[in-house]
Amino acid sequence: LDHYLQQSIQLLSDKQYLTAQAEIIFANVNQGIFLLDQDFIIDSFYSKETESIFDEESLAKTNFLTLMKPKLMQRDQEALDLFAEHLFNPEIREDVVNRLNPVSQVEIFNDGNSSDIENRYIGFTFSRVIKDGKIYRILVTVLDETENVLMQRKIQEAEKRNKKESEQLLAILKVNPKVLSEYLDATISSLEGISVKYENSMGTGFDELLGYTFTIVHSAKGNASLINLKLVEDKLHKVENSIADLKVKADLEGKNFLKIIYEVTEVVSI
Repeated sequence: LDHYLQQSIQLLSDKQYLTAQAEIIFANVNQGIFLLDQDFIIDSFYSKETESIFDEESLAKTNFLTLMKPKLMQRDQEALDLFAEHLFNPEIREDVVNRLNPVSQVEIFNDGNSSDIENRYIGFTFSRVIKDGKIYRILVTVLDETENVLMQRKIQEAEKRNKKESEQLLAILKVNPKVLSEYLDATISSLEGISVKYENSMGTGFDELLGYTFTIVHSAKGNASLINLKLVEDKLHKVENSIADLKVKADLEGKNFLKIIYEVTEVVSI
């Protein structure tokens, strides 16, 4: 009896040690980790990062599908519901199920109770836990991929912008050199005249100055279009939009006009 008691004490001690070690790991791991039972209830033992990713507290005993419903677009929620039906289906291999995963990377939304201001992107993976030859639990790991997604988008936008500018610069090379030189000389001179007129306005007559600027910019934009200077045309169109924004202001001030001067300077420096 004493030997049995000693073994029991040792087993209990080992179990407590392993539990303590697991708690340390789960408190410091940088991804969400939790188990789902066959009713898709989150187990009481999950990583601390899980709460941070979902921006929720006390996830134990929470239904995973219910948790996700207000955070997903309807089509993503419906796809997740259908996918979940196959997680515990032993007739479908795990690798086949994983290829169907609709939330390997998905956008989640602020449900109104969240402290997040913007939507985020997270990725899920699902692994079966087998016990006595049966699917006992589903191990879910989840990562916040927002920074990676946004960075990738910025890279793609930069590549698209660079490609567009390269195409526009190539188009400039196709313009007759004499025509190009005459256009640039005339345009730069007229645009620089805007800054001079602004400096001589002595802080008054901004409505008239705005009209004058629009006439110059619109004319330069039209001429750029005629000789296929898309790069210049786009920049001048941007200036036109800024002028349109100022036209609806009740009382124009000098500081309102500085943005126009800056954008005109950008065009001149091409």
